[in-house]
This record gives sequence, C-alpha cells and structure tokens, in this order.
Amino acid sequence: MNLLLAAIVCWNTIHIQACLKKLRADGYQVNDEDLRFLSPLSRQHIGLYGKYEFDLRKLNELPAPEQLIY
Repeated sequence: MNLLLAAIVCWNTIHIQACLKKLRADGYQVNDEDLRFLSPLSRQHIGLYGKYEFDLRKLNELPAPEQLIY
C-alpha cells in the first residue's frame, strides 16, 4: 500500500505541476501563496481496490506529462 500511495503522490505532483505551468502559460495569474493549499495526497480519483494490470510495453507509447492537454 505504501508503494501505491507513493505512486499516486508522484503522479499527482507531476500533473499538478503541468496544470500550473499550463495556467501560467495561458496567462492566468497563479499566486505562489495559494500553492500551499495544494496537496498531491488526494486519491479520490483513484480506485484503490480494483484489479490492476500493467503492460509495460505500452509505456513508450504514452505522452510525456508536459505534452498532455488540460
């Protein structure tokens, strides 16, 4: 469970950073003081008790987080 939580935190951190970068690039004002209210510990969007299958061969087909469209 610790490994899964660490993966979720890592995933959320990458995507929060990408969203902030996109907002700033689009001209939205993002106050640095407000960033303290963000947390990568959120996991409501993850089904923790589902069945997980990973095909590592498809990993190379995935876009980099910076290329995702938000």
